[in-house]
Amino acid sequence: RLKILNLNNNSLADLPDTIFERSRIRMLEHISLARNQFTEAPLKSLQKQYFFLTSVDLSHNNIENIPSDDSTMVNIKHLDLSFNPLTPQSINNILNEPKTVRALNLAGTNI
Repeated sequence: RLKILNLNNNSLADLPDTIFERSRIRMLEHISLARNQFTEAPLKSLQKQYFFLTSVDLSHNNIENIPSDDSTMVNIKHLDLSFNPLTPQSINNILNEPKTVRALNLAGTNI
């Protein structure tokens, strides 16, 4: 029944695709992966919590690309991608894909 998981400052570069399977974690709502070493958002790993995940913090990583049409981000209400070297296409994908985001932080992303 873990709802909040903070994995900030851990030198993480990737996550196993099955780490958040519903048989292990049922309803994860908030995850913070800030200040790690991700070069890609671990969206495949987070996909297992699609219906419950409302807050994702991926700030201060090295993420450049966010794919378009990623269904993982649709239900997220608070998304922090600040201080990542996002490409113009990624910024376009983030701003144009349908989602229910209420708070979006893109500070320091080369807009």
